[in-house]
Amino acid sequence: KAKYRIEDISHLMKKFKHFKIAYLGDLRNPDRDKGETGWYGALLEYRNYSRSEAEARGEKIEYEFEDGGVIIETRRIYFPVHYFFGQGKPVNQNNILKFARGEIVGFMDMNQDMYFEETFKGPCLAEEFRKDSNVVIAGFPEDIVTDEATYVGKMHAFADRTFNTIVQRTLDWMGVRFHYGHPDYLRTDAIRHLGLIIPPYVNEDIFGAYKATLYGKKVINKEIMQAGKAREGVFSGLIGIHSKFAGGGWEQAMSRWLYRLNRSPMFGLERAFMHFVGAIGFYLRKPWVVFTVTAYLGIVLMLGVSAFVSLPSALIFGIIAVYMSQAITFTGYFQIVLERGLIKGTWDFIKMFPGLMLAFGSQPVSYTHLRAHETSLHLVCRLLL
Repeated sequence: KAKYRIEDISHLMKKFKHFKIAYLGDLRNPDRDKGETGWYGALLEYRNYSRSEAEARGEKIEYEFEDGGVIIETRRIYFPVHYFFGQGKPVNQNNILKFARGEIVGFMDMNQDMYFEETFKGPCLAEEFRKDSNVVIAGFPEDIVTDEATYVGKMHAFADRTFNTIVQRTLDWMGVRFHYGHPDYLRTDAIRHLGLIIPPYVNEDIFGAYKATLYGKKVINKEIMQAGKAREGVFSGLIGIHSKFAGGGWEQAMSRWLYRLNRSPMFGLERAFMHFVGAIGFYLRKPWVVFTVTAYLGIVLMLGVSAFVSLPSALIFGIIAVYMSQAITFTGYFQIVLERGLIKGTWDFIKMFPGLMLAFGSQPVSYTHLRAHETSLHLVCRLLL
């Protein structure tokens, strides 16, 4: 399988000749006298000439095409420690950043793409960095392309679209819009000099924004353009991504960065409170949601211990309230009305709402269960169902 992946990547590099690949590698017998270590980051590029010509130039060949052309290693940087010292994504981002050029970079997830017409708006977003030298991260919305794939995909797409539009817009207005993943634009010098990609965390993006804020920099959100993104289309995938969100929320709640942020004069009490309500508080209240919902169902519904036990309608409305309390995407109603109009937006939301109650009413459990998984390298704690 690894061989086929290498062939696929190599043919992509030949088809798109500007395409470059940065990867992490191991060296079994490093020559310490030459400054080599056991771990390195390398950059690969395509060259449209023969193997003999590449060897004559002293270039290291990684792949040779039968019809001509080679993939060569153009640069290599050795690491003092193993690259497993952090999470996979931020470690790879730091590795790629060593080879990046330009004042502004844009990181994108592998489940992300860009519309051709949206790329013409990129320079307009980049102007935000020119207008204010303190801006280090500029975010923009995503259009979820899997909204018609499956019914669960439609629910997840609606929730994600809600978060990256009206929620981000509100957080930005309150001054607490941090770096929530990709596809944000980032100022290259700030990432390098301030160390805004922090490897040990699952949600390395938001911790980078915390650090930038502590340095007096700005993280903004501008709805100038939008990128395409695919989301999970099955229920198990929906639980998986929420478990990842839970892991990030747990790290934020326990980290020293949040402690520093809330006590920094750069942040202030008002912004700290709004951040608690709009971000970390969502995670902290989930265990109470699970407890109170379970207690209501057990005490009121099963045991009948309630002053309203003689009123069946009260129990029915109570159960409906339990489901509606977990339809966390109700905020999206206002966004869908803005996009589709009052009548069509309201009707589309009504049709989705039963599915939203079922899909997201089951998610709080995945936010609250902690499981420790020990590996041979380290102890990793994950929040899982």
